[in-house]
Amino acid sequence: MNTSRIPALLLVAVLALAVSSPLHAQFSDEFDQDALDSGWSWVRESPANWRLGSDALTIWTETGALNGPSYNNVHNLLLQTLGDVDEFMMDTELRFAPYWTLRNAGLLYYIDDDNYIRVSRGIHDGHDDVWMEWEVDGATHFIYASASVGTWQDPVYDVRLRLTRRGSAYSASYCVGLDGGRFTDWHSFTTQPIPFPSASPVSIGLQAANGDGITATALPTTAVFSYFHYNTETAVTPPPDPATSFSIEAMHPMPARSGSALDMRVTIDRTAPIEWRMVDILGREVIAPQRLGVRERGTHLLTVPTGSLRPGIYLWQISAGSSRATQRVVLTR
Repeated sequence: MNTSRIPALLLVAVLALAVSSPLHAQFSDEFDQDALDSGWSWVRESPANWRLGSDALTIWTETGALNGPSYNNVHNLLLQTLGDVDEFMMDTELRFAPYWTLRNAGLLYYIDDDNYIRVSRGIHDGHDDVWMEWEVDGATHFIYASASVGTWQDPVYDVRLRLTRRGSAYSASYCVGLDGGRFTDWHSFTTQPIPFPSASPVSIGLQAANGDGITATALPTTAVFSYFHYNTETAVTPPPDPATSFSIEAMHPMPARSGSALDMRVTIDRTAPIEWRMVDILGREVIAPQRLGVRERGTHLLTVPTGSLRPGIYLWQISAGSSRATQRVVLTR
């Protein structure tokens, strides 16, 4: 027997074990090498529609969906096998502009096509947003973040997405990109107890798709992932964001003529998404929510058009982060 070969064979065996071992403590892939880090595997791989380069992983969206019983055909699910852990956190940074209904991209917690969680940026059911979607035995649920990600005509391209688990509770969070490569603080928008089948093997990773059905597009677009991080050391539900403190000055002019534009100064003490809407005194919406995007700390001049509103009394409602305020608006002839 040639004993000189034993160390080499042992090294090969150890490397093979490392490649196939499930994740237990932490894992990071910055997508800055010529190949994916060890442990990744593809489900329904479409090799022509993904690549590494420019310190990122790019997946071109294809026809495919997971939600509902009729599809289960998303290509290029990129997955790592998760070990026997019940507390963890994973996140990614994503550059993506969906532009078309049903397109989506983001994080994936995956048992099979009928039991999973996605934390995604995309467009679904009229929501151009960030959302948490999950299925248990094929039954689909959605929670939307009401994130300030622009509009389909003028989207915010960069978001960070996070999923944490503590026991059977799963929490979704996001950050929105600002000018200069900066991001907002993390916003935790939902925590859900999800009763997945026990003792089921789990994988975690990334996905991007066009959706399926007559309203989906077959045209590809790029989902560009800057990194994928996983760890158990900070596996806690992100604390609720502190309330944004803000003040509003009296609208000018007031009262105002119907159809005129009103000026309002809003001062916020931290970077936060801002939106406003108008309702009548019975609470019926007369101007739909106007998302102004993420604004930095400081004072901002807002212009509020009254359009075709009739003379009367209305309530102007503004939100900055998780804080809300209301001001009365009086319109005359």
